[in-house]
Amino acid sequence: MLDDMEHNMKMLENLQDDFDFNYKTLKSQGELSQDLNGNSQAAAARQKMAQLGQMLAALDQMRRRIVTEMGGLLMAMDYVQKNLTDEELADWKRRQQIACIGGPPNICLDRLETWITSLAESQLQIRQQIKKLEELQQKVSYKGDPIIQHRPALEEKIVDLFKNLMKSAFVVERQPCMPMHPDRPLVIKTGVQFTNKVRLLVKFPGLNYQLKIKVCIDKESRDVAAIRGSRKFNILDTNTKVMNMEESNNGSLHR
Repeated sequence: MLDDMEHNMKMLENLQDDFDFNYKTLKSQGELSQDLNGNSQAAAARQKMAQLGQMLAALDQMRRRIVTEMGGLLMAMDYVQKNLTDEELADWKRRQQIACIGGPPNICLDRLETWITSLAESQLQIRQQIKKLEELQQKVSYKGDPIIQHRPALEEKIVDLFKNLMKSAFVVERQPCMPMHPDRPLVIKTGVQFTNKVRLLVKFPGLNYQLKIKVCIDKESRDVAAIRGSRKFNILDTNTKVMNMEESNNGSLHR
């Protein structure tokens, strides 16, 4: 589907270039504003105007087709994303909980990472195409332009999808455990240090980027003040950490 969208975007760009060239040519020759009644020159101008109208109709039709297809593609991405985050990833987290209390070892995250990375890359590609629509609209626009009508909603949808995917893709790969019994969950005691391992299930090997995370404890608790009064955690060094690939064999970001 993304390949088809890329092909259609190229067709749209070609249609717009042809229309823009012919429109500016007629305008520079003064044929858009002259009196079109009478002589053969006026008849030729009317024919050119008719052809220009047909080109505009074709351009409008292609724009409407693309924004409709983009809307359908975003709906499909939303469905796939919910399946990954609400089912596949949630199932992995349940198996992780069972493993922490003596159940079978949890499965590797590499397959989920491959799926989520593929979806994230597709979303970034669609985001670029939506930006391309904005560029085309800034060059050529007209009354009833479907890009003006639908592009903001498409932009908002793809941004929300990508943000939610990034949030869901950030997981605790290794939970705190007993120092001498790694298959048992940690029993929190005063003065005991513990570690965990977090991972971002999205890889962008072609990008040079650094991801910083901020460590928060009890952030989701309803009665934070009461909890903080009964226990206190000290985060070593700083509560802002940088994720890296040093512990990964496949280019994943870990901390």
